[in-house]
Amino acid sequence: MKGLKIGLNIVLLIIVAFLTLALVNTVKEPIDFENEKTKRTDAVVSQLEKIRQSQTAYKNLYTKYASEWDTLVTVVKNDSFIVSKVIGNPDDTTIVTRTEIIKISILDSLFAGKTSAADSLPFVPYTNGIKFHIQADTIARSGVTIPAFEVSVPYTDVFNGLKKKYYVQKIGEAFKVGSISEGHTNISY
Repeated sequence: MKGLKIGLNIVLLIIVAFLTLALVNTVKEPIDFENEKTKRTDAVVSQLEKIRQSQTAYKNLYTKYASEWDTLVTVVKNDSFIVSKVIGNPDDTTIVTRTEIIKISILDSLFAGKTSAADSLPFVPYTNGIKFHIQADTIARSGVTIPAFEVSVPYTDVFNGLKKKYYVQKIGEAFKVGSISEGHTNISY
């Protein structure tokens, strides 16, 4: 009888340990998802900000946005901004002022000279090589033709590998910068 009681206590102890582990995992799983979601979202938004800055630099040089990654990355790596620098005070008539035209590398300005950062521009963080979808065109807004671009990636690509039950309401939506239909350069997610 005593052996049966000890055996029953051991079985109950195993059941309690299993239930405790299941309870801990039930609480831990959504917390882990939120932490991973925040990490991935921050990385994707940061990449979209870099893309927006690169597209703005491209537009300042060519009066349109880049529609292909190779073109945008090449311009970022090889072209420069043209900046006018006024030396002296143009409002002071007692001194001579002059204007210098200088070139500043886009790569140095946006990516601190890191070619690898420019090369990684098309790729979505945490996706093992998936590229953002890029498109650019001109659109008519209030009777004026303006350049527009849109860069996007579906939520399902960014959160691949995580439990869908935590982001199922976002399936069909995307992280994006710009709007090919509205002509703005806002980031939305």
